[in-house]
Amino acid sequence: MKVYFEQVHDAIRDHALQAAPNQMCGLIVQCDDGLKYLKCTNIAEDTYNNHCFSQGDLKGAETQGRIVARVHSHDRMPHASKADMEEQISSGLPCGIAFVRGNVVQNLCFFGDRLPIQDYTGRPFIHGVYDCYALVRDYHQGTLGIQINQYPRDNKWWRTDQNLLFDNIRDAGFAIVDKKLDAIEKNDCILARINAPFVNHCGVYTGEGMLLHHICMRSSSLSQAEPLDDFDCSKITHIVRHKSA
Repeated sequence: MKVYFEQVHDAIRDHALQAAPNQMCGLIVQCDDGLKYLKCTNIAEDTYNNHCFSQGDLKGAETQGRIVARVHSHDRMPHASKADMEEQISSGLPCGIAFVRGNVVQNLCFFGDRLPIQDYTGRPFIHGVYDCYALVRDYHQGTLGIQINQYPRDNKWWRTDQNLLFDNIRDAGFAIVDKKLDAIEKNDCILARINAPFVNHCGVYTGEGMLLHHICMRSSSLSQAEPLDDFDCSKITHIVRHKSA
């Protein structure tokens, strides 16, 4: 897998451990002599559950170079929250999350459309960062040159009565082709229900009988390309195709 901002990982980990169990926040800055990580003061009222950058820290970082990413830490969840996804979209900058557990930074991940697209297969499942919809978005951008909308979402939304994926499919530029697999063509997407009463999974048919998808409800939660015939096709509800594909 691609590694982002590796030069400053140690500094980020040290800051996250110093702040734990509270959330830290910091900035990665591209300076004339390379990348630097700048510690910032978390000015949120509740620093355990939230983080907030001060305007002073943001302006101070800009005097040293170009801000290329925002970073904060979690000690309860390794994934992006809906608020994290909203912040990333609003700032336009990649977001980094350091997950602290047991006095160790167990995971450090980055997400955002400015980053080079991650490898399609072998991704660990991290909600809002590497999940089924993220993989579909990245495939369309990386392979087809099609930019698809992002939709901030709560973790485990598929366990509620939200029909988030299906309700936004047309807004994202897709049209329903059929409900039968014999209509599928290369670059079409499948929508499926996995242990839920509504659509909660998607993947891309890459041709030659192969399905590219990322599912968390397996012993291995890595993204993969597998024969479509190996997928339980009874769970597929719709075949959809992007209007620009």
